[in-house]
Order: sequence, then structure tokens, then C-alpha cells
Amino acid sequence: MENGVVKYKESEESINLQCETLLLPRLRGALHGLHQKHPAFGPAVCLLKRWICGHLMSAPHFPHVLPELLVATVFVKSAPFEPPAQPRTAFLRTLRLIAETDWSTEMIVLDFNDDMSHEEIAELERKFNERDQQSPAMYIVTAYDGDLPAVWSWASPSREVLARMRAIARATLTYFETALLQDFKDNVLGAFVPSLSGYDVLIHLVSHLVPLAAERIDRIPDIRNNLKPDEVSKSDDGLNEVLPVVEFNPVARYLDELRSAFSEFALFFHDYYGGDVIAVLWRPDIDDFRDLQIANANALKPVDVDGEIKYRVNKEALLEDFRILGRGIVKDITVS
Repeated sequence: MENGVVKYKESEESINLQCETLLLPRLRGALHGLHQKHPAFGPAVCLLKRWICGHLMSAPHFPHVLPELLVATVFVKSAPFEPPAQPRTAFLRTLRLIAETDWSTEMIVLDFNDDMSHEEIAELERKFNERDQQSPAMYIVTAYDGDLPAVWSWASPSREVLARMRAIARATLTYFETALLQDFKDNVLGAFVPSLSGYDVLIHLVSHLVPLAAERIDRIPDIRNNLKPDEVSKSDDGLNEVLPVVEFNPVARYLDELRSAFSEFALFFHDYYGGDVIAVLWRPDIDDFRDLQIANANALKPVDVDGEIKYRVNKEALLEDFRILGRGIVKDITVS
């Protein structure tokens, strides 16, 4: 209350609540209508989401709604081409959209049913041109955003993640061009397998504790799947009859704890669909000197600089913390 007047201020929780209860149902309705009109839309979204997760950019690095908006763009704003009729065509056009759009100077306005007036679009363009450095790296506005334009991309992706995604999209397009037009390959699953080079640390997980391990594209096939029923031992039959534990996902819990405790020092990347590796990138300021505080004392080590004691992040201690926190689920940790 201020001067006898009750004022309400937006917070992250209130924005999330508004998105989940008001904005998202409207957007879902529009996307469902788009899928009814263009049946290739749904499968293309599945391909793009699998590609994003396959390259370790699962949420929170890339929100789950954004792939749907990106694919919707190649249907709603398909000119000068016709809207794609095949999921693979829509997927490749979306990759080209990601790779070739200059996201620092261009925004996307999705008006599914021509509900927005020219004045509203002009106002959005004015706000986009006047944005500051805190604005989202990917600016996608829909007709249902209300007073929260680009709300679906407001928190993420970051500029660094977007730059990496654009680079991977360009590499994927080159891979498809070579595989389909030159080598005439039918199997292009390699486009969904991540490259683990360039990361600072790789946390290898125990495979049988990864709940969705069977969905990983590059997994080794289980030899038991090729056995005849009479070749499977009784012990295996007993194991197959065991029901899975509901919501048993130790990998997701481990990731939540890593991000909660160490987000100040590192970024963590993982494939939600059965990834058995967590890739870690140190933040750019990881080697800078830091002030000793109670909150970060365990992560710092003293160093002597010209006779003066300063403090720097102790990477070895952090790696040991990763191992202790993941005891039972972490198989090995390798440093590049």
C-alpha cells in the first residue's frame, strides 16, 4: 500500500501464473487449430523438440512453448512458399529460420487469425526497437500475449544458447544436404546426436538409472529385444513384470540440485529423452577473483597475488561436490 492506495506489482510467480492459467490455453487453442488445418505441424514440432533436446538444450535453456511457435511461423508466414505439407520439410524450414534470422534486429509476430490491427503491430515494432539489453534474445510475439509481449521467450534462451543453437542449426542443414542430396542416405538420425566437444566437464551417469534411456537415439540396442521368448531366462521374466516407480526420475532431481547450488559458477546441459551425460560449461567469469562470503566460501580457494591474499573459484572442489551430490547415479566425471 502506498499513500492509501493498494498497488500490485508483477513478479515472476504472477507472470507464470498468468501464462499457465490465461495465456497458454488461448495459445494452445490456436496451435490446435493450426494443426487441424496443417496436419504436418504436430509431427514437425515433435521433430524440432527432439532435435533441441538431442543437442542438450532441454528446458530451462529453451522453453517448451518456443519450438511450437517457431514451427508455427513457417506455416503462418510461409510466403513466398506454400505451407509445408510434410513434417520433414517443415522441420528443415524451421532450422533455416533459426539459422538465418538476425534475432538482434528482427522479431516475429504470429497473428494466427488476423486479430491484430496495424496500429498494434506498429506499437510492437516501436517497443522492439526501443528495447534494452535485458530484453529477450529471441523476440516472438503472438496475438494472445496481451500486455506481456514475447513472454514465452522472456527468460530464455540466453544469447549464448541462441548463438549455439544457430550454429548447430547451420551444421544440421549442411548434414541433411550432404546426406540426402550427395550420399543418398535414408538414415539421418545422426543429425539428432549431440557433439560433446567444446564442453568443460562431462558428468557420465549410470545408464540403468536414466528413466528414459530407451528413447536415446544413439543408445546401444538391448540384445534381449532380439531373443525369442523361450530364450529369455526366468529371472528376466521376473524383472520384466516389475512395475516402474511412478515419477522416479533421479536425473531430473540431480539436475535441479546442481542448478540450484552451482548456477553461479556453471551451466548444465542435458538431453531429457534418455541422455546419460550432463555437459557442463563454466561461466565466463569463473576465473575472476571473488569476494569471500559465507554463501560461496566452500567454493573458493585462497591464492597469493603479489603478497596479497585473494580468492578464486576452486574448480576441483566443485567437481568433487558434483560427484558427492550425485553419489549412486554418477558413474564418472571427465574434464576437457
